[in-house]
Amino acid sequence: MLYIQYMEQTNNQFNQHLVIEGLTRYINTASFSRIQTLLDAVPNLRYEVIDERFYIMPSPSPRHQNAFTNIGTQLAAQVSNYNCKTFQTLDIRLFPNQPHDYVCPDIMVICNRDMLRHYLEDDTKPLEGVPGFVIEILSPSNAQHDLITKRDLYLRAQVPEYWVIDILSALPVLHRFILDAGPVSGVYRETILEAKGVIPIEIIPGCAIDFDKAFQ
Repeated sequence: MLYIQYMEQTNNQFNQHLVIEGLTRYINTASFSRIQTLLDAVPNLRYEVIDERFYIMPSPSPRHQNAFTNIGTQLAAQVSNYNCKTFQTLDIRLFPNQPHDYVCPDIMVICNRDMLRHYLEDDTKPLEGVPGFVIEILSPSNAQHDLITKRDLYLRAQVPEYWVIDILSALPVLHRFILDAGPVSGVYRETILEAKGVIPIEIIPGCAIDFDKAFQ
């Protein structure tokens, strides 16, 4: 599904509702490849594909950009000691049997040597596999997407640890999802914390994020 947001204008010389309805009908009947071609033709447009549904990604605000740059820098300095690598806003395909689908996390850490080796051999191909740790930072238009849609997706992929950082409220909040391995399939154990001070990363012992520095 492709969500279209538009602004009402006064004194239009055309019926905007008819234009939107016609575009929506076209999108609902167009082929996947045709929609992808149209989106790829838009300069600087970023989108994700989940279960063959297209989700337009908003441009990051300066506060959003500052937070994930600072957090990414902290992570990169720490995880290198574990032969892991940090990626920011890089496309990754989580399921090999869903070749059209991919997401673009704000930050992810990968320690799987095979994943890293395949990527380094040919970085023109999408990264494939399951990262060990993912961070998403909320924007006004993507809160439900990160807290529900992508949480469910990362759980399905069995991502061991997933953080959602809410910087929209007066006091930043961290939603931390830790995978509890069960006999059949894992579930996420969620804790909600105030995003301040130093908070450890459970999946990578010895690594932590200093939120006071991240929000400077």
